[in-house]
Amino acid sequence: MSPSPKNLATPRRRRLRKPIAPEPLRRTPATRNSSLRHPTPHPARKVERLPLRSPQQPPLLRTLLFLQHASSFVTFSLFGVVLCIYASTVYLQQQWSEAYQKLENLQRETRNLTAADEILKNQLAKQAQNPDAGLVMPSPDNNIYLSPSTQTSTPEPAASPKPETPQPSNVPLGY
Repeated sequence: MSPSPKNLATPRRRRLRKPIAPEPLRRTPATRNSSLRHPTPHPARKVERLPLRSPQQPPLLRTLLFLQHASSFVTFSLFGVVLCIYASTVYLQQQWSEAYQKLENLQRETRNLTAADEILKNQLAKQAQNPDAGLVMPSPDNNIYLSPSTQTSTPEPAASPKPETPQPSNVPLGY
């Protein structure tokens, strides 16, 4: 690149400008006294009210203004709906996380209780195998039979008669 002729010229000297101090405001005694004591009345002006909307707007402009207002309303409504959906998603995710932690804790406790139950069963089986424990194999000769207790009858209210039900037999329902 060849240097341009302007670059070869001597540099221009900048003039240093002295800052101009603003002149202090001077009031004349007559001006000061007249403005305070005798204000000059302003002539009455009539204020004209401007029309709020021009009476004849082109139909295309009215349509575009309606579309602008409608789209603004739809935009803000959608923003509110999206915000509500996001908040509910975050809330539900937090609730799910807490419930899942509770489920994991319950499963861990179930495993611990099952293991403890099996350990107790194992210890009881080992004790049963030991002849010094004093345990006897079950047989019908070793059963203890209890006599039924005397049943006390309670007076039934006369106002509510109950239908008679068949009396249960003395056969046990289960063991």
